[in-house]
Amino acid sequence: MEYDIIEDQSRVLIRIKKLEGRHAAALGALEECMQGRCSCRTSQSAKLKSFEVVSGEDSIDVTLTTKDGQRLDRSDLDTCMRYTLDHVSRE
Repeated sequence: MEYDIIEDQSRVLIRIKKLEGRHAAALGALEECMQGRCSCRTSQSAKLKSFEVVSGEDSIDVTLTTKDGQRLDRSDLDTCMRYTLDHVSRE
């Protein structure tokens, strides 16, 4: 699996691709993150206004919208995505 992070002022789009048969597992892991049960604990979730997941045929798009005046740390997002996708790959 691979992902891209695309940032603008108040939102971050994370596109997960090359799911290699792990689509359902990846969605399950992201659902845990949306519910605040993510295993890769960072302070980034406290900065979120919304966390949206859209499932496509060959990809998953995650849109993170920050609260007013907040900015997400890209290195924390990379850490979380690597951790989550590594975990999904091992299932």
